[in-house]
Amino acid sequence: MDLNLLLALKALIEEESVSRAAIKLNLSPSAMSRSLARVQDAFGDKVLVRAGKRMVVTETARHLKDPLDRILHDVGLLLGRQQKAIATERVVNISANDGFIDSFAVHLIAEAHEVWPLVKIRFSPKHEKTPEYLRSGDLDFEIGVVGNTGPEILIRKLFDDRMVGVCRKGHRLARRKITLDTYLAFPHISVSRKGRFHGPIDDALRVQGLTRNVIAVVPSFSSGIELAQRSDWIAHVPEKHTVQSRRDVVTFKLPIVTPALAISIMWHPRFEHDPIHTGLRDMIVKVCRRITGASVD
Repeated sequence: MDLNLLLALKALIEEESVSRAAIKLNLSPSAMSRSLARVQDAFGDKVLVRAGKRMVVTETARHLKDPLDRILHDVGLLLGRQQKAIATERVVNISANDGFIDSFAVHLIAEAHEVWPLVKIRFSPKHEKTPEYLRSGDLDFEIGVVGNTGPEILIRKLFDDRMVGVCRKGHRLARRKITLDTYLAFPHISVSRKGRFHGPIDDALRVQGLTRNVIAVVPSFSSGIELAQRSDWIAHVPEKHTVQSRRDVVTFKLPIVTPALAISIMWHPRFEHDPIHTGLRDMIVKVCRRITGASVD
């Protein structure tokens, strides 16, 4: 059946007039009359019958009204007409590191709750870089540095970050000019989800024939900052990810150039035009832009 016949049937039932139904659907009276004939053929009964000088709906048509309204409502949802989907209950799964959660989650959750009161956001720890979690739908978003993504995974840059050093207040390093020699004179703490002692800082030092003394590896930025705060060790964390966490330590620019960290949001095309997913993507970009001052396309 042509779904347009259902729209014609709805207009005829509501208006009880071919001419008024034609006006409602922006059709000519003759086109509306042809639609009436097709509807009656499809349902095997009259839709309108004459009652004196006016037309009235038949009992068959009257009993069709409620199921017809439900069907057209569902078709409207299917075609994405209710873009805000405010009343939708849903859990949105986001993979992000602890630094992103510390700096951005409270703002994102608050704004999302205002728009979609029944949507819940679940943050999960970063996993091995693989597109399978996005492909399977277990994750709605992955936020971080782009790694081993599949060719179909969609990516939008959020902001650039850079590594900075942190030490405790009162540290000897905080009272003097930080040169490469003074920087390398203290033990270092590395942050690595994979437990690696070696990273981009070591690659940059190796070019100059230098090494640093990494005495421990921790899996999170907050752990690295905590250790630096309680010792004479130096930890290394991304600057914009750790604004909140670094309030009680001294932050300094590294005396060596390391690559910038491009932080992006990644998702699977299955969610590309989903109303809540689309709205939440835009919200994440705006929150990151506002907090970091980044200019994002």
